[in-house]
Amino acid sequence: MTGEGQAQLEDTQSLLVLQLVKALKDRNIGETRIAAKSLKHLIDQYPDSVEAHRAYIETKTMLKEVQGAGLVCRHGQCSSRSMPCILYGEALALSYSNPPDIPLVLKRLRQAEAHNPSIPYIHQTLGWAYEQQERLFRTIRQFDRQNPGISYCLRPQ
Repeated sequence: MTGEGQAQLEDTQSLLVLQLVKALKDRNIGETRIAAKSLKHLIDQYPDSVEAHRAYIETKTMLKEVQGAGLVCRHGQCSSRSMPCILYGEALALSYSNPPDIPLVLKRLRQAEAHNPSIPYIHQTLGWAYEQQERLFRTIRQFDRQNPGISYCLRPQ
């Protein structure tokens, strides 16, 4: 990369960080809707920013609007760079639903990981999802011991 290209990349990254910090400050002072709008705009500008996706999902959760927070590709316009972020954002939004659809969360996270295994948040959320899955399996096993033959319909498929 040329010196000019590197400088432009650094400027873009600095602008992203500044906009993200401002949106998070808005959220912290109670301007949650403004923060959500700013973060959505930030994702539109920088679709490969995992931090923007995380902040947006967290903000929509604070607004109790996590169901509408899934970030899907529109008309196949996702670049290969932004695809893992989109998949991770969908998985994160699904993880905040009540109850979370753990198999679907895991599927989206594995898809994101296949696109870019170097994103640490994917692995962090995978760990959480595996813990939830194990907790569910333990509960089912305990129920099985206490009620033999009844829980067959509760088993994950």
